[in-house]
Amino acid sequence: MSNSRKSFSIAEKIEIIQDYDKTQLKQKDFAASKNITPSTLRSILKRRNEFTSATEGKDRKKIRTAKHDQLETVLKVWFTQARSSNIPVSGPILRGKAQEIAQFLGISDFNASTGWLDRFKNRHSIIYRKNCRVPKAAAAGPLGSVSDWKEQLSSVTEGYEPTEIYNAAEFGLFFKLMPADESLATYKTERCRGGELSKDRLTVLVCTNSTGSDKRKPLVIGKYAKPRCFDNVKTLPCIYASQSRAWMTSVQFSTWLHDWDKELEARKKPNILLFVDNCAAHLKVDHLNHIKIIYFPPKTNSELQPLDRGVKTVFRQGYRRRAVQLYLQEMAASKKPKVTVLDAIHFVHASWRDIKPATIENCFKKAGFFGGSQSGSQATQVESEMGWETLVGEGSVPELDMFLDVDNNLVTSEITSHESLVEDNLSHAEEEDEDEPAPRSAPKSAEVVDALKLIRHFFTCIPNVEDDVFDKISYLENSIFQK
Repeated sequence: MSNSRKSFSIAEKIEIIQDYDKTQLKQKDFAASKNITPSTLRSILKRRNEFTSATEGKDRKKIRTAKHDQLETVLKVWFTQARSSNIPVSGPILRGKAQEIAQFLGISDFNASTGWLDRFKNRHSIIYRKNCRVPKAAAAGPLGSVSDWKEQLSSVTEGYEPTEIYNAAEFGLFFKLMPADESLATYKTERCRGGELSKDRLTVLVCTNSTGSDKRKPLVIGKYAKPRCFDNVKTLPCIYASQSRAWMTSVQFSTWLHDWDKELEARKKPNILLFVDNCAAHLKVDHLNHIKIIYFPPKTNSELQPLDRGVKTVFRQGYRRRAVQLYLQEMAASKKPKVTVLDAIHFVHASWRDIKPATIENCFKKAGFFGGSQSGSQATQVESEMGWETLVGEGSVPELDMFLDVDNNLVTSEITSHESLVEDNLSHAEEEDEDEPAPRSAPKSAEVVDALKLIRHFFTCIPNVEDDVFDKISYLENSIFQK
């Protein structure tokens, strides 16, 4: 493969995208067949919508881009992190950092001149102002401490209905773990900033309003963009993204917010108030028209964040219960139990769906919203029907508590160096996970209908089954017949 850089026209880039969509090759193999680098291919695929829209209609406009897109992408994220961390960044500092990134990327023809800096600022709408250092109170949000929060929370939420007040939070999840795992104690102390265990973890972002009437579709972040179990999969019940450490990044958080903002615009929904913690990924997001963000004071999540007052724990109970059920079923069928990323996504969806609105309302009150008390135990035992008794028996299980909260120490984001930002842009997050089992072929409609007949027969053999069970089976049959 030639290492020289080649410039492609928009038509050539669209042709590459179309050829890639038709092939079953991995990105690195397809790039080799086109005599381009994998990073060039990833850059083209990332901007497919932009290239496609540029050719629509009779007037085709040339897209003006930076010569070194990857360098500027990394520099923009670094700059945003620095400013959100209250670190002043001047023109010379920005030019120096750009030169460092260019050197790390092996770009020899880059010159961080004042002319380049002006163009970079224009492309990314960066404006320098005197004394633009962010005040500490503003950096953390309008409320600087727990006592301030208690006093001012009602005034912050004034004008918003309970249905318009939301909380979003991430947490780590060792999605493959089972109670009998011999390494359970090792996982318990693991923060998982990379390495082999990053393949065994996911980061999950959940978001809900204070009444539990709008539980947003979870965002699941894994290490690989194309796990093998995703073959033949066209629809997922969660949003899926990838990152080399399976972490939330500021880019992913910004994308998630802007997509939600566009949805509110399209559906003509009222503006909302979103509470989040001030982790490294939750940087200031511009150009939001319908979402106002309020940051919790630093290091107060366990007291002030509603999702940390019990919702996460109830979610993990539901997820682990489903994982154990799969484990027992596979063992009974003499199969080797294994949870795939696809299994995990369905478990995440079901566990989030099953959390009752009353649980969420209780946790918002526990966090001090709507005049609620912050005293008392967390709402972790609100849903007694989680079913652990039937899975583990009436006797106590020594490792059960450890199994349920084994992910508590997992890192979900950090301030990222420019070296790590480059690694994220070049990493195998775009590749597939070879450790995943071979994917199942897509079933035929007739096979699915036969499976539903078996399910219906199963429930007819059980006494006192609720009528809605058969209604749901019929709904699924109708959905299949309509395809």
